[in-house]
Amino acid sequence: MDREYYESIFTTVSNHILNPDGMTEDYKHYYRGLNKGCIVADGDSGEVLDFVKKSLQYDKLKAAGKIEEITIDDSWSHALRKKEQMSGREAWNELVAAAYKANHGLLVITIKNIEIFKHCWKLKQLAKQEADLETWPPVSNKHIPEKFPFDGNVLLVIDGIGWTRVYEYAKKHNNGEFDAMMQFYSRVRIED
Repeated sequence: MDREYYESIFTTVSNHILNPDGMTEDYKHYYRGLNKGCIVADGDSGEVLDFVKKSLQYDKLKAAGKIEEITIDDSWSHALRKKEQMSGREAWNELVAAAYKANHGLLVITIKNIEIFKHCWKLKQLAKQEADLETWPPVSNKHIPEKFPFDGNVLLVIDGIGWTRVYEYAKKHNNGEFDAMMQFYSRVRIED
């Protein structure tokens, strides 16, 4: 994909987030034709992420309170390890809480811990938006409803982990759900 295409898409998304009542024909077209989730995995250069942020008018969205940012790092390891019947309950509830704060805006998830890709179903649900998001009890965060419709855009930023490594890890640990997740996420790659 080229820069002009992505710039048009991201500008349309940010304009819709900033002016949701004035849904444009461009946004309706975007919504029908593209995913609500995007992945940026551009290694150490940061070129793609800088381009995406500029095209999204990131600073403007942030100033308007339309962005919720979370980082999945090593502090999430305990919540991502498979244990008991409800593996990842705490991780899921944290993602749902972040989605609630980002509703009708942009949820930015910076991923520094590859273990989240054992839980591709959770990431898929954020972008798929086929049903309300629900917390899994017990819930420590009492400031979010148990169930709500999430209508926001999701940006996954892979930080410090190469895309090839993510792909191989996810295919090994969660193959079917990774493939299903990728139906709802577009990986942003810029070609000149």
